Amino acid sequence: MPEPDGRAGIEIRVPLSTLLGLDERPGEIPGWAPCCPPPARAAVACQRRAGWRFAICDPEGYLILAGLTRRPRCSRPDDVLHSRGGVVELQISATMLAELAGAATGGGVIGGIVDDWAPVIADLATQYAHRDELLRALTDHPHARFPHAALRRHLEIRDRTCVHPGCRRSATRAEQDHTVGHAVGGPTVPGNLGPLPRPSLAQAQGRMAGRPARSRPLPHPQPAGAHLPHPR
Repeated sequence: MPEPDGRAGIEIRVPLSTLLGLDERPGEIPGWAPCCPPPARAAVACQRRAGWRFAICDPEGYLILAGLTRRPRCSRPDDVLHSRGGVVELQISATMLAELAGAATGGGVIGGIVDDWAPVIADLATQYAHRDELLRALTDHPHARFPHAALRRHLEIRDRTCVHPGCRRSATRAEQDHTVGHAVGGPTVPGNLGPLPRPSLAQAQGRMAGRPARSRPLPHPQPAGAHLPHPR
């Protein structure tokens, strides 16, 4: 429950470059719509008690590394109404991260812009430098029934939404299910997991056994119990 003087937080994804004012790329409120840069910045400013995540991508936009980070030390006016809970996801390319990491230590115009964000940028750069070790850790427990916290977070950021055709539910509000069922030996690793709505899991379990990793059979039960013969 939100505090009496606050409100419930939201989940929002925003390019780090937008928050720094380096460009005007839109953010996104999962399951709803894109969010123009000014309201995206305002929404992030209120998420002081949210969980802060990051997604570092390659030039094609594919995820390289995801994880947790800290919020910036930017000071906010006292009259800003802070939210409780929620998720802020910072999106950045590996190329831009390298540029920002250099600017944060080298000063200059961009260095002044990123000054308040320097600890965040340094944290992202450090984690990215250890990406091979962090990615190996995702497969540390392939025989576990459920994904551990870091693996679940990686899947939520990788898949964005429920993988059921036509479903826009955020992956943070879905259940991570095995493509090849755990009961028949399916490993709990990134290539064999994906987010699905809870009511679908029991109905889908039999049909998903033996399928190739990341493959989703159709028709597949919707949360309300209806069936789709093909994706919308």
